[in-house]
Formats: sequence, structure tokens, C-alpha cells
Amino acid sequence: MTSEMPSSYGDAFADVYDRWYENITDAEATARFVAMRAAAELPVLELGVGTGRLVGPMIRAGLHVVGVDASAAMLEICATAHPEVSLILADLATFSPTKPIGGALCAFNTLFNLTRAEDQLNLITQIGKALTPGAPLVVEAITGFGLDQAPEQSVGLSEVDPERTVMSATVVDAVSQTITGQHVEYEPDNTIKKRNWQLRWSTVVQLDEMASAAGLKLSERYADWSQTAFEESSQKHISVYVKR
Repeated sequence: MTSEMPSSYGDAFADVYDRWYENITDAEATARFVAMRAAAELPVLELGVGTGRLVGPMIRAGLHVVGVDASAAMLEICATAHPEVSLILADLATFSPTKPIGGALCAFNTLFNLTRAEDQLNLITQIGKALTPGAPLVVEAITGFGLDQAPEQSVGLSEVDPERTVMSATVVDAVSQTITGQHVEYEPDNTIKKRNWQLRWSTVVQLDEMASAAGLKLSERYADWSQTAFEESSQKHISVYVKR
């Protein structure tokens, strides 16, 4: 899997993303969390802005949002819904901000759409260079806890209604720390759409090491946007990194 995966993922899921994932996380809580930590008066990057699920709440929270995504199809939808927001078409694996930023958000496993550890490190490094002192890089992601015990292969139904049926298949490789999946959608006209995706997760220890290499340090870590205390057995984490 190459660093082009975020683009192919976004283009394949653009037409269904809002329907499937509108309420996947608490958007308002996400925006409040970031707004309380971001540097005022400077732009805040949403890395992997997609169709703009979080943009409205972030604007309402008082943030000056700049969205970055590798998918032109996703950005087109975002631009229609939020024409006031600046958008940048870029591969996050090679993206480098050109101006100082007051913070950055990488929500809902977006960092793990970069399926090579070196690409994840490069993104964190480039964002770290652009952060002003005290400004946060906020990462929301799975921890990988328990995935070494997960079934290597699984198949199930993710959506069934009179209009369509969607089946999902996943393969977990604990050694390479990857999850590869495919959604197969059967539509009323008997056409079939296949939507592929892949994540390469990094553990919290690995992320902390990347951040340290990028000149950042862990400032806060929680189990969710409500700031529940993080534990070693937590399934996901919200981590805040700032410059050392």
C-alpha cells in the first residue's frame, strides 16, 4: 500500500461518507476540545478534512479552519458546504505547511490512513515545524489494544435497507499493524460498488517516539473527547502534542 491510499480512499468514499459516518464521533466535543487549546488568531489545520464533518462545529467554536485532504472529490463536497473555508489538496505523506499555525487536528484515525510509519513520522515532523509555541497537534486514533488477539479475517453486514445491502470484510495483521478492509455495496439496479481501505496503526508508545523525534512532547492524553482518563486498556486515545 502506498502513500496514495488517502486519495483513493477519499475518492471512493466521498459519495457515502456523510451518510455512513456523520455521527461516528462527537463533532461538537471535538471542536470545543481543539478550540480550548489552539493559539488564537492563527489558522488551525484539519488534516484529512474530508467532506467537512468537523468544519461547521470548529467554526462555531471560533476556530479559523484550513482543511487539507488528498481527495479532490471529498474537498469538492466540503467546499460546497463551507465555501468560506480555505482548502488545500495535498497528500498528507508529503504535506508541509507554509505558514505558522495555531494548531492541527488529525481526527478519527486519519493519521493511520498513511500506511507507512515513515509517512506518519514525516507528517508529524512537518506539522511540528509549523506549530507556534504552545499550539497543539491533536491526534485521535485507535490504540491497537487487543488487535493482536482479534480474528485475522472477518465478514459481516454493515448496512441493510430496502435500497441497498453493504457487506464488510476485514483482515487484521498484528505483525505489520495493518487492517485492510473492503465494503461491497449491492445497489437496487444490481450494480456492485467496492470500496477499499487500509489503516496502519501505531501504538501510543510509537506515536510518542515519533513526536519526540519531531521535537514535540506529549502534553495530554485521554480516552475520549469527554476527557475520560486514559488507561492502558483503552481502545482509542486523544493525544495532545506541543513543542518541547
